[in-house]
Amino acid sequence: MDFFIILLSIVFLFVAYPFVRFFIKRVICCLKIKRSCKRNDLKLHAAHFLWFLGLNNSRNCDFYIESDERILAVKLFGALTKTSIMMFNKDGKYRVKEPFLKGIVHISKERKSVPIYNFRYRFKNEWEIKTQENTVLINPVPLDITQETDKGTFPCTTISGAQIRSLQTFLVRLENL
Repeated sequence: MDFFIILLSIVFLFVAYPFVRFFIKRVICCLKIKRSCKRNDLKLHAAHFLWFLGLNNSRNCDFYIESDERILAVKLFGALTKTSIMMFNKDGKYRVKEPFLKGIVHISKERKSVPIYNFRYRFKNEWEIKTQENTVLINPVPLDITQETDKGTFPCTTISGAQIRSLQTFLVRLENL
């Protein structure tokens, strides 16, 4: 009986690890963004409860960062594993290649449509005079993000009309606001 409990515990740990990693990465991301906002005199406005756990397919942006002249509307997007490969195509769909057998083989999951994100969700009237920048913050980051076109595969720079940034490039952008 003890053997089965140990075996089930090990299986549970392997299954739960990507989700625990995702949660920890997002909490660290949240803390770094809050620290950067405080250091640079920026205001962070959450668009919903538990904004730092925004999912890829939710249609609304997750938070706003306000400066004197600009509003950054941010949608969180992330990968469960660091060896995932996200491939976007010109039709507004993407697929994720997940690692299998220690990254030797990748299993391609079905194509999902990228929603048209609402970057004006809970947008305040006093922000109308400010310049709005739409950003998709990739955290945790996958191994690669590519755009498939008729001419080949290239690095992806925009999703749903918004600029893609990793946490490091996003924090640099906050420093330069």
